[in-house]
Amino acid sequence: MKRFTFISLALLILVPLLAFCAWAKPKTPARKHVKPKVTALICSYRERGFSGSGVETESSMVVIGGLVAGKGWISSEQAKGLLHKGDKLPLHVPITGAPLGTVVLTGSEGALGYGINPPYFVAHATIPSRKRDTYRKADKEGLAVWSQLGHAPRWVTGKVLNVNSKYYRKVITNWLRTRETSDLAVKYMVVEQIIQADINRDGRMEAFLSFHSSFETNRVPRDQAFSCLIMQYNSGTRGKTKTVAIADENSDLVMFLIGGFCDLDRDGWAEVVIRWWGGEGNGSDLLHWTGDRFKLLRGWELNV
Repeated sequence: MKRFTFISLALLILVPLLAFCAWAKPKTPARKHVKPKVTALICSYRERGFSGSGVETESSMVVIGGLVAGKGWISSEQAKGLLHKGDKLPLHVPITGAPLGTVVLTGSEGALGYGINPPYFVAHATIPSRKRDTYRKADKEGLAVWSQLGHAPRWVTGKVLNVNSKYYRKVITNWLRTRETSDLAVKYMVVEQIIQADINRDGRMEAFLSFHSSFETNRVPRDQAFSCLIMQYNSGTRGKTKTVAIADENSDLVMFLIGGFCDLDRDGWAEVVIRWWGGEGNGSDLLHWTGDRFKLLRGWELNV
C-alpha cells in the first residue's frame, strides 16, 4: 500500500512537470551557421512587350541574389559571371512557387543601364498552354532558380489572405502604435498584402503584412506618411508571437511586397524575395532569415 502511494505521488509530480517542459521547449530548431555546399541564384523574369500566343515570349531576366558554395551569400552585383547564354532555368509562380515553365538565356550577360549593372540577360520563356492563365494572373512574371549542381530547391507555398482580415489589421494597428504613428495615419492605413507561409518548417505559419498610409494628401500629411512590411512569427517559447520589421519607411512613395519563398541553401529554411517600387525606381531584394532577424542581400534596382 505504501509502495502504491509512493508511485502515485511520484506520477502526480512527474507528469505535470514533463508536460510543462514539452510545452515550454521551443519547437523551432536553431539555424545552423555553416558554409553552404551549393551555389544557387534566384532570378526575376518579366515579359517585355507582347507575344502572339502569350505562351512563348522573348523578355529579360535579372539576378536578385544567392549564394556560392563555401563562401556564403552574395548580392546581385557579386553574381556576375556565374550564368551564361544558353542556361536553362525552371520558372515558378511568385508567392505560391508553383511550376510555370522554363526560361532559356538567349542573350549574353549585360547591364540594365541607368547607372546600375546587375547580371541581366535577354531570356526566352516557354510556358505550357494549360498554364497560360496562371501566367497572366502572375502579371507575366516569375521567379527562376539557377544552380551549379542542378539541384531542385524547395519552394514554400505562400497563402494569400484577405487584406480585410480583422485579426491582422489589429496586429498592424498595434505595431504602428508602438512606432508612435499618428492616429490620423493609422485611421487611413491601407493594407496591400497579407501572406502566410511556414518558412522555417516548424509547422506554424509566419505572416507577412504589407501596408502604408493613404496616398490622399488631404487625409494624411506627408510628414506622417509610412510604408512598411513586417513579419509576425512564433518565437517558440511558450507560444509567444513576435513581430519583426522587414522594411519601414517614413514615406508612402515606395511600396514593399512579398515575391516568394525558396530554400536556396537546402538547410530547411526558406529565403524570402521582396519586391519594391516607388517614385525613384523599382527592384527586388533577397532576405535571409536567421531566426530573430532578416539579413538583407541587395538585389537589382532600376532607377527611373
